Amino acid sequence: GREQSRPDLGLVVAQAERYKQSVHSKPNGDDPTRANASCTSCHDPHALKRLPAGSADRAAWRLTVPKTCGGCHEDQLEDYTGSVHGQINAKGDAKAAICADCHNPHGVDRMSNQSAKLHTTQACMGCHTERGKSYTDTYHGQITSLGFAYTAQCYNCHDNHAVKRVSDPKSKVHLDNRLQTCQKCHKEATAGFVSYQPHATSHDLPRYPQVWLSTKFMAGLLLGTFAFFW
Repeated sequence: GREQSRPDLGLVVAQAERYKQSVHSKPNGDDPTRANASCTSCHDPHALKRLPAGSADRAAWRLTVPKTCGGCHEDQLEDYTGSVHGQINAKGDAKAAICADCHNPHGVDRMSNQSAKLHTTQACMGCHTERGKSYTDTYHGQITSLGFAYTAQCYNCHDNHAVKRVSDPKSKVHLDNRLQTCQKCHKEATAGFVSYQPHATSHDLPRYPQVWLSTKFMAGLLLGTFAFFW
């Protein structure tokens, strides 16, 4: 029957249900007679089709998503265009993070909600795996892993739509700006906060030489102590 001819019908229904709970489905502030965004705001109804993961069509579609969302979110698009993600997208690399990677496209919610904050952090860790592991080792990450979003998330430190490389002077975590970023939560933060390395690991000598050397020294000291008493 209908389910056999459209095996993806269940997915469509589930997406529609999520949409009805999203901020896009709510009445528009300027015109309450229409929703903030409807299906046709994002999808061309005459060219709508499933795009297999890894296909050239899906890669081409990913590159267009920021512009589609930017039709309503102009300020966010401007920030994204100047970000490291936007610059990679502009080069035609479909692996660059796009709006739909960080925001649930059918169930998008306001970022003031805890679930939206946690979803965004998980999205960041989906691409930045190593950074995600080191983040979960910190106090901020451990609290987040318990399902709470009142501690620092990725975007609190690195920004959201305008995220820059750490070496960029405009980055919120650049050495010249890092203390000010920490002080948004830690009012009493001093210059010592700037030396904190939240993503430091013991296996990356070029990036974290002090941590690498300390780890090797402590391992040698432990082995030497056992060897001496043995």
